[in-house]
Amino acid sequence: MNTEHALKEAMAQHVANVHASPMMGRSVRRRSRRATIRLRTAGAALVTATAAVAVPVTMSLTSGPPVSVAATPTPEATDILPAPVTPEPVTTPFVVEGVSVGYLPQGCDTPGECGVWVGVYKDGATTLDQDGRLDGKKVAENTYLNDGNMIARVLDDTHGVLVVLEPSVAEKLDAATLEAELIKVAEGLTLAG
Repeated sequence: MNTEHALKEAMAQHVANVHASPMMGRSVRRRSRRATIRLRTAGAALVTATAAVAVPVTMSLTSGPPVSVAATPTPEATDILPAPVTPEPVTTPFVVEGVSVGYLPQGCDTPGECGVWVGVYKDGATTLDQDGRLDGKKVAENTYLNDGNMIARVLDDTHGVLVVLEPSVAEKLDAATLEAELIKVAEGLTLAG
């Protein structure tokens, strides 16, 4: 007989009359279930928290059509256009995503410095309508004045334009002048080319 066999036999004799109580099995299973439930609950809470954050972020990033926004002028596109108080036509129109901006108030030589923002929506009236921008005062065909400092104009099915005067600029103008300036900018919008 070798040592391993002797050890095996001694261990078998020592535990031959020992049995696990029914309570021990139940308590082991109960602890295992508790741990499983805790892990599942923590996982569900993590998934819920992730979804609660991810869904609104994803929706805000993917809703609506692409809008062109640029701070510097290029021959092809610019989105922030300057606008002081006294009106004067622009001699060279700026082009923003296929839309020619033919009028800017006097002193708007450098886009971004005088507070006029021009955004072109590639789905025509769809997003402007969804955002309520076509619910304002109708001042011309397909042209609507909103919130005092913005005007929306739909040129065709793929060009909806929103022109916004920054609040700091709008505050310097009386209501009639502000409305007149926005209408002139909107009237100067045409399809480029």
